[in-house]
Amino acid sequence: MKRKLIKQIFAEWRSNIWLFLEMLIVSLVLWYINDFLYAVYSVRAEPDGFDTENVYKMHYTVDWSKVEWPESDSEYMRLRDSINTDQMRKLMERLKAEPGVEAVSANFGITPHNYNFQGDALIDVEDSTLVLGGMNWNMVRNSWVFGDICSVLGIKGINGETSRQLDDMLAQGKSVITSNVRYNKEGLPKEEQIDSRKVVGKRFYVGNGHNAIVTIGAVVAPIKRATYESAADMITILIPGREMFGDYLGGEVLVRVKDSYPGDFAQEMRSRLATDYSFKYLYLTDVESMSEIKTFNNRQVDQQQRMYIAMCIFLMVNIFLGLLGSFWFRTQQRGAEIAIRMVHGATPLRVLMRVVSEAMLLLVATLPFTIGVVWLMVTKEGLFTSSQVYDDMLLPTVAAGLLTYAEMGVMVLLGTLFPALKSMHTKPSVVLQEE
Repeated sequence: MKRKLIKQIFAEWRSNIWLFLEMLIVSLVLWYINDFLYAVYSVRAEPDGFDTENVYKMHYTVDWSKVEWPESDSEYMRLRDSINTDQMRKLMERLKAEPGVEAVSANFGITPHNYNFQGDALIDVEDSTLVLGGMNWNMVRNSWVFGDICSVLGIKGINGETSRQLDDMLAQGKSVITSNVRYNKEGLPKEEQIDSRKVVGKRFYVGNGHNAIVTIGAVVAPIKRATYESAADMITILIPGREMFGDYLGGEVLVRVKDSYPGDFAQEMRSRLATDYSFKYLYLTDVESMSEIKTFNNRQVDQQQRMYIAMCIFLMVNIFLGLLGSFWFRTQQRGAEIAIRMVHGATPLRVLMRVVSEAMLLLVATLPFTIGVVWLMVTKEGLFTSSQVYDDMLLPTVAAGLLTYAEMGVMVLLGTLFPALKSMHTKPSVVLQEE
């Protein structure tokens, strides 16, 4: 049966070539879309490393026009830092006094849903050839923190340390680093990721300029910058702000509100900004929920996902309707052939399988051509989205391919099923009499 079916397909090559090309093009586009969706959803499924539920960002401004500045540059900087620190300290103390506030912190570089990056390699104090981060290795995001940052962001240690315990370590001058640490040393393979627990207690210079020395006190899970960015290749270290800035206090202010808070914290705070949060130089200008910031930050990728899903549905419907029309017409033309087969003992199920198999063979014929084009796109051009996420492209490419041909197979089955069911109910005596 298979040989005869293949001969029939070749005999009708003029009509089949268009179905073949349609399946090939749609398969390629679907493979690209499924690769994008696989990469996006796999990154989204990774743990964030933080919890921004009930967390708010305080927007503020400092009115420097009220300050009488000295002529000396050194005195200018000293006065500026002093005013900023004093005003920030008053702001954080007042926020802590709010009945519904659980924790308050300020930071440079760790606020979630933000693609800003500041960082440098960490150099082992005892052995300068051992470096965390560097070219072609994990980046190190240096985050300078003040206050209870771990309690605000819900960061916990991989060895059972609570957020409170991590904040206590930071208050004692110790730093906290993520578990995806990897030493950059000549001759050491990249794949040899060291046990992160070995860095606890070690001391590192921050950057080649040895700007500060940090001591690792605990290890936490990898921390993303945003929902759709993997944290796998980005080491994050939380460093007490005073290790770099001394008594200076600044940065972005984050607040965690208690779960039991009864109202809308942001709305209630906005109504009191002018009266309760206007200091001599510093003014709170807005209170924004991190959930709103997350939605705004993710909107572009979310829109792209919806567009690709709509395209995917459109292409599958297109394949379904194309096959439905083509095979409905074919079964009409082959009425006498089907009747003769049934007279010679072909069962209705065998007739159905023959109709469906014809379309399935056309789909299978596209597979080597599709694989060839995808291989070129992945290895030569790097056009697939997963190439920006994974070093090893085998798993995402195969997963996207399997999903693509599963979708195509379902559409081929549905598109040929109705004509095939019609052909099953052919009455040989009626058809042959008409012929």
